[in-house]
This record gives sequence, C-alpha cells and structure tokens, in this order.
Amino acid sequence: MATTIVKTASIPMVKDSSGSSAEILNQELCGAVYSHGVLRVIEGGAQFEVVADRPTHQLIYFLEGCGVIKIDSAEYEVEKGGGVYLAPRETAKIRQTGSGMLKLFHLTVPEGTA
Repeated sequence: MATTIVKTASIPMVKDSSGSSAEILNQELCGAVYSHGVLRVIEGGAQFEVVADRPTHQLIYFLEGCGVIKIDSAEYEVEKGGGVYLAPRETAKIRQTGSGMLKLFHLTVPEGTA
C-alpha cells in the first residue's frame, strides 16, 4: 500500500456558518474510500452541530483551543488533546469558548465499514 502525504496547509479553508473548514481526508485527495476527515475552525463563540444524517462512527479530536461539547443534555468542557467518539446516530453541539479559536479534526466512517 502506498503512502499519500496530504499537505493540509495548502488546502483552502471554506467559510461556513460556524467558522471555516477544509476536507483533508477523502477519496479524491488520498483514495480514502470509507473515511472522511475535515479540519474545522470555530471562532468567536460560534457553534458547530455534529449531525448524524446517516449511520456513521464519528471521532472528534480537539487540536487547539477550548470549548464545550453538548451530548444529549449533558455539557462537557473540552480542550486541546481531548476527543470524543459518537456512535451511529449520536449527535452533538460544539461551542467555542475562551479567547482563541477552537480547531478540531472530525473523522467519519460509515457504520459497517469500521
């Protein structure tokens, strides 16, 4: 199996309602058939809603900053180095807190392929 290097700094970020994001893992970039990865930046108290529009395993790893993640009715403080796994059909809301940006890596894998 060949190794593909993805230079994430060269991938343009796209603005959206919660901040900005860039796909850094997909079939086009590196041949990833089942997994999909997004680098996401949330700033200024904005919120990102993690939806489960299809049954997927989701892993969210916090790369920088701090925030709050709400799963069901419980809220948890998160910071750099933390992570959360969401089982198929689970959803969450992530809100940036503090003075800096909240940067995260969001990996999804369809149920049945993990």
